[in-house]
Amino acid sequence: MSDEIFRTPYSAAGGTMKNSLLSDRDQNLPIEACIGELLDNSFEWNAQNVWIQYEALTNDGWGRARKLAILDDGLGMNPVKLVDHLTVGYHDAFGGEDSSKSVSKYGVGAKYAFFNTCRKSEVWSKTKDGEWHKAEFDFDDPYLDKTETEWRS
Repeated sequence: MSDEIFRTPYSAAGGTMKNSLLSDRDQNLPIEACIGELLDNSFEWNAQNVWIQYEALTNDGWGRARKLAILDDGLGMNPVKLVDHLTVGYHDAFGGEDSSKSVSKYGVGAKYAFFNTCRKSEVWSKTKDGEWHKAEFDFDDPYLDKTETEWRS
């Protein structure tokens, strides 16, 4: 194989990154599992309290959300960690080690929870005495419609 050929796990060889991500979206994960992943992240980062607001998009049982908000009083994320948090495969356990109390392991749970429940995800966070920062993922972002060749150039 040539050293010049490079693919990422989301390479689409002529297709778009969006198609690859939409396949992740169609896993039909139950809404309860998606919320559980997000709650696990809250508790993994020392939240003592978590508040959930959920409004269903449909009544067909597929678990898509018109609105899902999860707020917690955990340690929060700095701007770099906040962006990394939306990267598939990124996982940073509190204290640097995986906890036996957490289901987190591979860095995909929160991302797949977002993919499966909504088209646009916004994550807001701040550390103690810090400022609020936001990172977002939007399935309708035109960047995702580019082919691999286009987004690499």
